[in-house]
Amino acid sequence: MDDRYRGLKPEVAAFCKKLDDVLQNEYDVILNDDDLRTACVVAYAKKNMLLVGPPGTGKTTFAKALSKVSDRKYDRITVYPGMDITDIYGDWDYRRQLLAVQSGKKVEDVYSKDYYIPGPAMDALEHNGILHVDEVNRADPDIQNALLELAEEKQITIPMLGTIKGDLQIVATMNEGDVGTSPLSSAFLRRFVRIDFEHPNERNFARALIKKYGSKTLDKVNSALERLVLGE
Repeated sequence: MDDRYRGLKPEVAAFCKKLDDVLQNEYDVILNDDDLRTACVVAYAKKNMLLVGPPGTGKTTFAKALSKVSDRKYDRITVYPGMDITDIYGDWDYRRQLLAVQSGKKVEDVYSKDYYIPGPAMDALEHNGILHVDEVNRADPDIQNALLELAEEKQITIPMLGTIKGDLQIVATMNEGDVGTSPLSSAFLRRFVRIDFEHPNERNFARALIKKYGSKTLDKVNSALERLVLGE
């Protein structure tokens, strides 16, 4: 098997190769070898992940590829300051509830799933999916706390509706260089495995160029750089 998957157990290496193939062939993303191996081990174990790195390092793409390779539904939340918990959990369809009550339904009967608009978290729980929480370091303390129950218990509790359980896996992503962010609590961080994604190293950058444009293009780039360095 490819040297990129060295040291992995056979079943993890096979999973990693599938994931790597999707990243490269469908998204033109080549992760550095160490980043890929670490992410594959954590993903295969279905642990919650915190992917940290600058834009363009493949964090969002990894979440999408993981969903595809695992054959699990992909749901995404993009966090912003002042976000409400209902943006994650979902909310009651108050208009339908009101119309139902006006039509003669009992009030207690309109507090059921038929009258609830599921948010990304509920959808991911009900489909045992991948929940991608983007820009998680913009989460206010209330949102971080709401995500804790999801990460720890794999469930959410909604007043009047009850507890929704499932087998979701959370992939949180963030860029530490962003401004206007909030520090993540130690309680939050304990529930995630942090993996730092870097821009492709020289080897993988060359591999990406060859894959996308062919070896002749890389030769031309190297020749141009050589002339530039030598001042020709």
